[in-house]
Amino acid sequence: MYCVSSPIRVLAIKSSNHDFSDMTTFLHDVAEYLLNHYSDGFRDCCVVFPNQRSSVYFCNELKKINQKVIWLPAIFTIDEFIRKISGQKLATLIEQLAILYQVHKEAAKSLNPDREDESFDRFFPWAQTILADFNDIDKYLVDAKSLLRNIQEIKKLDSAIDYLTDEQRNAVEEFFYVIGDGKSKLKKKFLDIWQVLLPMYEMFCKRLNDKGLAYEGQVYRRAAETIGSADYELPFKKVFFIGFNAITKSEEKVFSVLKAQGKALFFWDYDQSFIDDKYQMAGFFLRRFVVEFAEPDDFAANHRFDTTNRKITAYASPTVSGQMSVVARQLALTPAAELSDTALVLADENLLMSAIEHVAPYVSDMNVTMGYKLRNSVAGQWIEQLVQLQANKRTVESGTTFYYKNVLALLQHPFLVSASEQFVADLAARIKTEALFQVPMSVFETDEFAKMLFVAIDNPHDFSNYLLGGLKQLMSIWAQLPDDEGNKWVIQQELVYRLILQIQQLDTELANEQLEVDMTTYFKLLRKYVGSLSVPFSGEPIKGLQLMGFLETRNVDFRNLIILSVNEGVLPADTTSATFVPFSLRRAFGMPTHDDRESMYAYYFYRLLQRAQNVTLTYFVGKTNGKNGEPSRYIMQLLYDGDRAIQKVLRSDINFAANQPLTIAKDEHTMQLLRNYVVDDRPFDKVKKLSPSAIVAYQKCQLQFYFGRVLGLEPDSETDENIDIRQFGLIFHSAMCKIYSDFLEKKVKVSGNDIRGLKKEFIESKIEEAFVDEIFKSNAALCEKIKSGQRKLTDELNGNNKMVYSVIQKYVNAQCAYDAETADQSPIEFLGLEKDGVMLFPVEVNGERFSIKIGGTIDRIDRTNGSVRVIDYKTGKNEVTCPSVDDVFNPAKIDDYKGILQTLIYCMMVDHEMPACDVMTPYLFKTTRLGSGDSFKVCSKKDAFSEGNFMRVADMVRDSLGKILGQLFDPEQPFKQTDNEENCKHCNFFYFCNKQSIN
Repeated sequence: MYCVSSPIRVLAIKSSNHDFSDMTTFLHDVAEYLLNHYSDGFRDCCVVFPNQRSSVYFCNELKKINQKVIWLPAIFTIDEFIRKISGQKLATLIEQLAILYQVHKEAAKSLNPDREDESFDRFFPWAQTILADFNDIDKYLVDAKSLLRNIQEIKKLDSAIDYLTDEQRNAVEEFFYVIGDGKSKLKKKFLDIWQVLLPMYEMFCKRLNDKGLAYEGQVYRRAAETIGSADYELPFKKVFFIGFNAITKSEEKVFSVLKAQGKALFFWDYDQSFIDDKYQMAGFFLRRFVVEFAEPDDFAANHRFDTTNRKITAYASPTVSGQMSVVARQLALTPAAELSDTALVLADENLLMSAIEHVAPYVSDMNVTMGYKLRNSVAGQWIEQLVQLQANKRTVESGTTFYYKNVLALLQHPFLVSASEQFVADLAARIKTEALFQVPMSVFETDEFAKMLFVAIDNPHDFSNYLLGGLKQLMSIWAQLPDDEGNKWVIQQELVYRLILQIQQLDTELANEQLEVDMTTYFKLLRKYVGSLSVPFSGEPIKGLQLMGFLETRNVDFRNLIILSVNEGVLPADTTSATFVPFSLRRAFGMPTHDDRESMYAYYFYRLLQRAQNVTLTYFVGKTNGKNGEPSRYIMQLLYDGDRAIQKVLRSDINFAANQPLTIAKDEHTMQLLRNYVVDDRPFDKVKKLSPSAIVAYQKCQLQFYFGRVLGLEPDSETDENIDIRQFGLIFHSAMCKIYSDFLEKKVKVSGNDIRGLKKEFIESKIEEAFVDEIFKSNAALCEKIKSGQRKLTDELNGNNKMVYSVIQKYVNAQCAYDAETADQSPIEFLGLEKDGVMLFPVEVNGERFSIKIGGTIDRIDRTNGSVRVIDYKTGKNEVTCPSVDDVFNPAKIDDYKGILQTLIYCMMVDHEMPACDVMTPYLFKTTRLGSGDSFKVCSKKDAFSEGNFMRVADMVRDSLGKILGQLFDPEQPFKQTDNEENCKHCNFFYFCNKQSIN
């Protein structure tokens, strides 16, 4: 594909001269209040924040306000504070999985003694879901027995859950009614799992307790139980809870107990509009908690913000680099003195390294608050590529082969390039040239490092040693490089070292728990361990531009904000997660649902904007996984919800740049390119052929024709073993040509029995030849080995192509059967197969007469029942009947009748060579409909073509084609873009003309 500049769409917002200098931050207000009320210091106090970043800014505010030496309070995140109260040790993931697996086997056996033990590998995919559900059960203090009761005990519900409200009880009963019959396989599987959840939960908790361990949910439940017990004494006289929003039931219990004991103060950060507007999701939790856990009466924090003059601008960009250009421009306009009061917030943390690279030239100081995820690093990609290499390897009679895409990915990876640059370049070129879709191990023998990597690994223990050996070998190679080259790999050495430690930790834990896993499960565990690791950046915590993750912004305020990737699915994040507790039960028992998570994100977003003066939002509108990016609902709310002042800003002067129709004038250079199709004094074979498909392309979109056919701007060809639609058609055409070629050469009339007499083995051999010739045409040696029987075609095909092979077999057999039935009625005389047709077509433009060379490959010409048939095989959707010939030449209808147009042009070519023919009938053989009884004869519903005889409308076709070519070669007629946006969806030149709206 091509990459061209595309305009960034701007939602233009009026700026203001409003002075925000008198607006203090939330943490400043809290720090000032605490210093005024605890002037003797905080020796016996502690402060609890929702995240670590808040504490850094809080300490900075204390430092700015206080002018004397004092004791700082103890500072905790809520997780740290809860663990301190609980006093429990967290079990590792492997420890949890091992115990959970054991109790699952026992629970399943208790219900069904004859049941065979499920392997850990089959258990693992849903073990993580169970762990997540157990965590929620405990964090939200749910009565596990009531929630996880056996479905068959539905009649006991009334007495078991009488503490629920009527609404909650209705939700529970609705769930049991829907799932209760258990007739479908899905319901039965659900019931099987559900019935063991309660015994699993009880045994799991007990086994962990016996080992002195706990999972996170247990820690929270234990803290809630401990804080209220008579024998527990909190080691602090005062606890300040600062800047919370959503809290779990266990946290709420801790808050309530400390409040009742007079030990807790609460400080909330919000805009009063969140509370007043019951439809504002940002206030969903706060509307209750600011009342239940009220702030001190004398805390004079500002909760009403005048936002009517704030400047907010939203930018839409089709590329990541487009978003980065917005960042660069905003930073260039930001005074150096304001950089420490400026935050670049990444809603999508995968953009971290790109952001650092683009920001660096514009700032002297930058603090990156988020860690660099190892899975996003070059080292993390290396591990993933080795995993994919082993996962997709194939063992055949001749030995082990590797999937070419996995091989090329590793060959292009900087680690392998740094170790074996020349070998990498040579092998990559060979794979592409010879179309080695399955790369044998033998090709790696000449390079020691590559030979070490490209080996077959079949068990997790060996794979772990394989990874560790490769990483250590890399470290050794880098250590031997000269200083100027070795310095380039310093950061990667640190990442590789951390990877080695993480892999060793995983191996140790698996060995300690005696867990036997297969390769697939090991890959999943490895990804989880690598994915959980991040490498921190060092820097001044407050100084310079702050580059932050979205969740790190809680409680922190900035004058200038730049938020990237404000897209739906990113903000709010896609919160759909696997669970065995359906929505209705989660809602009934007070467990978190996706609605709760969306409310949390709404609060984080709107709170971040409260005190900001200049806000820049960017969102991505390019395609990802076939879908266009969409602006977040928050941007749309800012645009259209005018009930609150914070949104009104964006309602003024919103202008989207209009798409201007694009035309390309036919200048002298363009006309010279078009002249390549004109027959002049050049040798005839040097004149380009204008094909029927090119004429169809011109009718669909003149701009597409200009870019593709005139300028020759086609996408770069890539090595790809998957057969596309074009190749599918070529293989089918070639197979039919090979099967019928003997009939053509013998010039005999073929009966139905002649076609039926073709042996199955003969037909299959011709299909295989066609397959080999098309798929492996660039690898002559492999073609010869397959055709001679030294290699099997099936060993060289991936699963997708094997399926394509069987489909083509089906279509070929159906075509032969259809032809046999036709020949039963009247013998068939083959006149041409895959025939190159050429004709000179006279054109007159502005008084100048010249001839155009039109040519193309005609799939088949035959004679039967007194008619010459011009046949085009079609493997896609094509109409065979049109209202009239005029409709075929109407550009607005070209998608419907493109097949008909092509066959009419083919008929002109045949007529040019067989002028004495009286009846010539075009046919479109649709392979997907053979045997259906459909008619494949091309004809119209009215006019002279209703009988399908081309000779009766030949002059009409020539006149219509002459008008198209006259327009094409007229220098006064520019190339215009199509009005049909459906044609743009799969166009290679989408961004050239910007026809489709990207919003």
